[in-house]
Amino acid sequence: MAFKKEKLLRFLSSIIDNDRYKSQFQNILDTLSLTKQEVVDSFLHYNLDMLNKEGNEVYRPLPNRAVLYIHNLVNGSWHIDRQQTILDLIKQAEPSNMIDIGFGVPSKYVQDYVIPQRKKLVFCDLYESAFDFAKALLPHWDDNWQDIVSFKQTNMDALEYVGDFDLYLIQDAIEHTKDPTAYLSMLVKKSPKISKFIVSLPIGPIFPRHYMAWQSDQEALNWLAKCGLTIEQQKSVFVKPKVDLFADQITSNYHDLYTLCSKQI
Repeated sequence: MAFKKEKLLRFLSSIIDNDRYKSQFQNILDTLSLTKQEVVDSFLHYNLDMLNKEGNEVYRPLPNRAVLYIHNLVNGSWHIDRQQTILDLIKQAEPSNMIDIGFGVPSKYVQDYVIPQRKKLVFCDLYESAFDFAKALLPHWDDNWQDIVSFKQTNMDALEYVGDFDLYLIQDAIEHTKDPTAYLSMLVKKSPKISKFIVSLPIGPIFPRHYMAWQSDQEALNWLAKCGLTIEQQKSVFVKPKVDLFADQITSNYHDLYTLCSKQI
């Protein structure tokens, strides 16, 4: 445990003390009235016990939003591959507008696609901390971000319809709602006929904060079809144990299945 903690702290330092991110990171902390130590403590808590029993409440605290953002910046990590995969699929979908449901924190596709292309994007989440962190980060990416990005608070457990969009992004979020099948089926049924969906699903054992698990890619693909989707593209993104230190708590085959889908005709 001590060795793992030391390694985690080295990864953390490679981001928050890096000349590329240091001033930005400190500015975000100041904006949010967070201390560096609060983020360090949350980073260790989150990564040392991925199987804790906190459930989805682990995402409510504001320091954990900084933790999620830090994960997205670690070179050679699973998170880097996931962000590139999402970006590639969005470019294939070519939407005019999109909504990211359970977005966590803004990621690569916002910088590399939404902002340059001036696409309309709605960030959707349950917790205010997600919006607070995004509002502190986005000005570092674009001075006029408010022209294209807006926010919508929603509760997937209540089966709330988020509105009509060209593209619905659901990145490792659907498994966090109490009835994933009911939610996705509702979303697909109510959405416009031309809508596309990018859905990523964790393949492997169930986590305490998840309500559903898929043991294989085929099981996940069958489930998406059951919910009314036709798969156009798919890609598996595997964890990298040398970088993704949580990997020692799960099976070596654990991965995310990314899919670009359309509605069944």
